[in-house]
Formats: sequence, C-alpha cells, structure tokens
Amino acid sequence: MITTLLLFGMTLTMDALKKKNYIINPGFENNMKGWKSTGDARMSTAAALQGKASLVFGKSGGSVTQEYKVPGERVIYVAAQFEGVAIPLPGKLAVECRDRAGKLLMVLDTGAESVKQAAIYLKTHPFTHHLKVRIESMGGSEVLVDDVQLFDEARGVRAHASEGNLDEAMIPFWEGDTVRNESVLLLSRKDAPASGRMLFDPRQIVSVTDSTGRIRYREGVDFRVVGRELQAISKSKIPTMRDSEFSTEKYPWTRLDGRHVFVTYKHGGQWKGPRPVLQTHLLPRLNAKLKAGKTVTMVAFGDSITLGVNVSGIRNAPPYLPAWPSLVARSLGKVKLYNLALGGMNSQWAKDSARDLVGSTNPDLVLIAFGMNDFWSLTPEFFAENVRAAIARILEKQPACEFVLVSPMKFLPSYTSESPYVENLAGFAAELRAMSGSGIAFFDMTAMSQALYEAKCAEDLVADPLHPADFLARVYAQGVVATIRSK
Repeated sequence: MITTLLLFGMTLTMDALKKKNYIINPGFENNMKGWKSTGDARMSTAAALQGKASLVFGKSGGSVTQEYKVPGERVIYVAAQFEGVAIPLPGKLAVECRDRAGKLLMVLDTGAESVKQAAIYLKTHPFTHHLKVRIESMGGSEVLVDDVQLFDEARGVRAHASEGNLDEAMIPFWEGDTVRNESVLLLSRKDAPASGRMLFDPRQIVSVTDSTGRIRYREGVDFRVVGRELQAISKSKIPTMRDSEFSTEKYPWTRLDGRHVFVTYKHGGQWKGPRPVLQTHLLPRLNAKLKAGKTVTMVAFGDSITLGVNVSGIRNAPPYLPAWPSLVARSLGKVKLYNLALGGMNSQWAKDSARDLVGSTNPDLVLIAFGMNDFWSLTPEFFAENVRAAIARILEKQPACEFVLVSPMKFLPSYTSESPYVENLAGFAAELRAMSGSGIAFFDMTAMSQALYEAKCAEDLVADPLHPADFLARVYAQGVVATIRSK
C-alpha cells in the first residue's frame, strides 16, 4: 500500500533561481504543450500571474500532469504558484515516483488546500524511472496556476572517480603509525604567522598538499614543522586564511572547503580519545551475509552530512572523495547502497518517510544518521521518539533489517554556544546509545568529533559550521565500519 507522505516544503533560494528548470512550458505560455489535462483546465490570458498566460481550473475542478525521467535516487525540488479568491486555495501540487512499468512507488503532495507558493523537496525512491508532476483543483472556485518549476541538480553532472587511494583513506587514523591526508587549516590569528596543528607529533612528514591533493608543498620553502604545528613560511604559495575572513554574524557561516592543506606523516603517538566499539554480536544477520559473501542491501538514511554535502566528490572537485556511506559500502564488500539522505531533513522526516522510502527497498542494513537539523527545535527525548518510530516503520516492511545509529558530529563551536542547542545535540548521542541492542548498533560520532576538535582545531576538520571536510567525513566511514565489522 502506498502512503501519502508529508509536505516537504521549503523556500526556493536565490541560487536555485539560477538553475535550469526542467518542466516543459512552465508558465503555460505555449498553451498546454508538455501537459496532459483532465476536467475543467484551460488557458487564460486575461489574468495571467506571470507573462502572458496562466493555467485556470474552473469551479468543477481538474488536473494537469507532466512526466520527467529520473534514474533512481535524486534530490528534486518542484514548485508552483497558485492564485484564487478562496482562502485557503482548493488546489494542490503532487509528485509521484513511478517505476519503469508505471507502478506507483511513492507520492508526495502539499495537501488538499494549497498555499500560494507550493513546493515539494524530495529524495526520489531508488527504484524510480520517472516522476509525474500533478497539479489539481478540487473545485468550488477558480484557481490560477503559473511558474511551475522542477530543479534536478545532478542531471548532466559527470561523476569522477576518486583521485585518492580509498583503501588507505579507510585505514582508521587511530591505528598504526601513519596519518593520511589529515586536514589542517593554516590560520593567521591577529596577523600572526599562519599555522595549524596536527593530531600527533610527526616523526616524518611524507607529504603536504593543497586540498585537491594535486599541488605539493616543500618543507623549508613553503612550511616548517615545530612540534605538532605546521607553520606557513612567509611569501609561500601554501594556502592560508586570516581570522578576519570569518563571518561575524550571530550564527556565523564561513565556507572552509578548499582552504585546508592535507598532511600525511608518520608518528609514534597513540590516540587517547574515544574509539568505536566493535558490535558484530548485535548484527548477526548482517555479518552472516558478509561472511558468506552474499550481497547486502544497505540504505543510508540521514541529512546533508550523510548525503555528502561539501565533501569534495559531491562538490565535484578534486580529490573527489565520495560521501561517507559510499566508503562504508566499498569497505564491506558486496553491498548495494541506496543513499536516501536529504539535506535539511530531521528526525520527523525520518519518521514520516521511513516506511515508503526506506522500508520498501528491503534493506539488510540501514544507517540512521540525523540530528544536525534537530538540535534547533527538538529535545533529545522527542528526537529519540522519532528515531524509534522510524525504525519501527522500516521493520514493518522488512522485519529482518538491522541498524547502525550514528550520532551527529559536533557543530563548529563558534557557530553557537547557546545552551539549548548545545545541550540538545549533546543529548542525542545518549538517547541513541540507549537504543542499541539486538539488531541495533551505535557509533558515537559526537564524542569522536569533540575529541578531534580538542586535539586539533575544529576549523581544521569542517567544510562549514555544520558539515565535515574530507578527513572528518572519512572518520564517519572509518567509525561505522569499525563498529560493524572486525578485520
């Protein structure tokens, strides 16, 4: 049975306005080209909302539809403008995900009484072949429709293979005597020489590169090493940043991706912070499949961190590191991964979409990683209720499914120190830990990120206040793998 999910409404940003709209004849300027209509749906030039024409639904109601091909999971934004006399308007916008045979997989709509600016933001079902955009009026009064939009950022984007060694990237930083491509921000504070800290005292610097990994820097020419500090040499071309470049707004947002250097070095130290706890005993069905060499279906279910926002591969920039769930899947072996994460979403969305979006894929393992959009409004208790409900709804569809719960990384400390937000996010980890047990493992990324921030500098590790840079994204993947699989 297909269930109608909640409205995924959001405001279209100025950046989105510059993107290509894939709806044919979005303003109905070319009569009904591209649209199929039923009922009392006609064109009007007498009271156009935009341009020279608008779609008009008469008092008896009607609908128009248009299809758009989508190969599997994509982030899609659909919107339309409504106008009419009745308040609220008797019209709605809907998006249907359908497979190759036309079977309905999932439907999302704005409800039976639409606002003037209706929008749906979604992650398509992974079995999707095409979307059907549907606009309809239930009748009773006339409704005008115009400016229909469909944005698909991934269309036409060429995927790049990683330029780094992903086997080495997945060696945990806490093991062995070598740290690989640790990110360091060479920051100048109060006009002092720019410098940054490494996790351990280096015995040998193997390489220092820019964030693309393509440009190498020379010790004694571009940088010097003093203890754990990497110091930029004056007039070198090595990337640096000044503290004056950081935003000073209430919730300061400064992009740091591309500003770090990557340092690979040998050391004799030991990581004294938290480590993942191996929990294979909690996931017996998963580990039986892995040992037998059978294909595991894994779903990554989370927010923009899990989607991979601002990791180099998702930014389509060298060294093209993939999102952390892809690293997990690659390390585990025969895994079919569906990354159903969606930026901006919280645990309420997880609860509401779990059954139809996740459960219907028949997963063996679901990685649940929310929290970075919850701390603004949800206490740990409410957050936990949503996660428990999401798990229950997935199990309704796939009773044999097992889970790894991943608590969120700490946000950049300078972003906000307001106690409700700090306490909410800190409390999510304890609630997730309490859920662990048979069929449910837990990785505490909150504690791990806090320890890393204290050992280095938080700005070394993030691409912006709420998203990890490549090195910290690798820690997500390293931690999850170490939680669910022994060597």
